[in-house]
Amino acid sequence: MAPRSRAALLKELEVIDWSYAGQCDRCASSCLGTMRTAFGRLPPVLVLAIGRTWWSERLGQQKDQRWVGFPTELDATCLRPSRHAEEKLAGPFYRLRAVISHSGRSAEIGHYFTYILTTPTAAPPEQWYMLNDRRVTRVSEAEVLKCQAYMLFYESTH
Repeated sequence: MAPRSRAALLKELEVIDWSYAGQCDRCASSCLGTMRTAFGRLPPVLVLAIGRTWWSERLGQQKDQRWVGFPTELDATCLRPSRHAEEKLAGPFYRLRAVISHSGRSAEIGHYFTYILTTPTAAPPEQWYMLNDRRVTRVSEAEVLKCQAYMLFYESTH
């Protein structure tokens, strides 16, 4: 099966078996229902956490080493409540501003560092930097997009 984006997963309806989850609020009987994740109002800064750990009975907490792709620009239209679906408004759009990454093969040992995108105050273009303890290094956007991201920080462009 091909990997799906987080946005695609959020748009899907989740089937809930109320016989396990509880009772229907309206009729108090066990039944099947559906649920969809949406935001009532989208925030000016959207923070996404990527679950990178899993539990092994034999080995304990483990780090998921797989690379997870993420965009520099995010169309969050699918995260809006369904009552807005028919509106012909563009967006909301978000721009990636920072990424927290982790180096190391273990969930318990390693090092966190941050990539940030500067906001130009005049003519200079935006530039990515890696903040690693006291060291600040200019990096390319391509390097940022290759990292093992733990948290993504998107800023609304509206």
